[in-house]
Amino acid sequence: MKLIVYILLLFIPYCLLVQDTESMAVVLSIILILNIISNYRTKNKISYIDVWNIGFLYTVCGEMILSSQYLNIHQDGLTVVRYILIANVLVNIGFYTNIKPMAPNKPIVMSGISSREAARFGKRILNALLLLSTIYFIEFIGPALNSFERGRAALLSSAEGGSADIFRNVIKGISSIAPIMGAYYLRYYLKYKYKLRFIVVLLLCVIPQILWGTRYVLLFSLIAPIIVFFDRKKLSSKIIMGGIVTLMLLVVSINYIKLNRDNRTTVNRTGQNGFVKQVASLGSNEGIVDGTLDIFNYTHSHGYFYGEQSAFVLYFWVPRSIWFEKPTQLSYWLVRKNHVVSDVFSAAYGFWGELFMDFGYFSLLIIFFIGTLLKKLEILKDFYLKNRSPKAVFYIVGFPVLFLSIRSPQTAIINLLLIGLIYFLLNFLFTRFGLLRKRRRYSPIVIFNQNYP
Repeated sequence: MKLIVYILLLFIPYCLLVQDTESMAVVLSIILILNIISNYRTKNKISYIDVWNIGFLYTVCGEMILSSQYLNIHQDGLTVVRYILIANVLVNIGFYTNIKPMAPNKPIVMSGISSREAARFGKRILNALLLLSTIYFIEFIGPALNSFERGRAALLSSAEGGSADIFRNVIKGISSIAPIMGAYYLRYYLKYKYKLRFIVVLLLCVIPQILWGTRYVLLFSLIAPIIVFFDRKKLSSKIIMGGIVTLMLLVVSINYIKLNRDNRTTVNRTGQNGFVKQVASLGSNEGIVDGTLDIFNYTHSHGYFYGEQSAFVLYFWVPRSIWFEKPTQLSYWLVRKNHVVSDVFSAAYGFWGELFMDFGYFSLLIIFFIGTLLKKLEILKDFYLKNRSPKAVFYIVGFPVLFLSIRSPQTAIINLLLIGLIYFLLNFLFTRFGLLRKRRRYSPIVIFNQNYP
């Protein structure tokens, strides 16, 4: 087993013995940060587990540190903190102890395609993405400006469009997948030619998203393309410093968006004195840990749901007009039992929320297998990237989905299904109209079987 597994196993008894929330959160944060740095330095690649841990650091650890004094004295505070930290440790252990491969026996590649043909295909696809992004911009820039002026309530009111909703949702989903597809084909097919067209695609998608103030959509249109460009690349010191500065500006921008949203305000119960709390304040303090306290309190009084809450993702697509008594999502109904919130607000309970509500501490076993699933998907992602398959685009979508899953797993899965459907639709249309060749199984002796650019 890897050294990180032994370190994480040692953290579990430490977590059970220590009586201070800040100490536990800081120690695990240091372990995760050092592991992320080590992974990139040794492999020059960004893995699913690294993005998962970055999401955990940004979304959860900061809140624990800022609210540590309150959590230390709360009846269930330390129990909740230990459960959440151990849950994330188990995801990591499941990832690093799963060594069975799950990749296809033969690579799926393009038959006899030359660099010139690849460039032609890539250019066609980039032009198609530019057209689709322009349609998205024209359709949504008005509602986005309206939302920027009037607040988050305008976001929902602008989405009401009757029979046109399906078309609008498809076009809106394109704004999430177009930058990822554009980045992929720009790097692997066009070798960074036509960069200006890609930048235009990116701006057309990102500007309405920023005006809308929906922060996590930016994970798809900004963060995922950055991962495409940096994955498996040795970076110079200048690029690393530039990346750090860009990341800090992005974090500040995201926090600014959050402050200007019509949302329930999360109370910082400890202030921001000291270096550790100043760093923690850069995270997204959205009340996820506080919401877990509500879950523990509710299950103490009412028991568990045994799968009912987790099953929402299976039937979310059924219209309430057809199923009048369709259960509501946990993120909607539980927060209204404990807090006064606006009609447009929904809470976040983390990747453990629905699972604990359904199965209690037994959910930790299920959470361990989340790590093993991530490892299997990581193997498939690396396989398709190595062989330059367009299917790699779908696995790249997994990066923002995993980041979002830390906060709201069911929302992340719903986004993955929608974006995945749009991606396969675009891939089918590109193939149908000759923008891509049909894919077949061949031996790995092809022109794309070379080092990553």
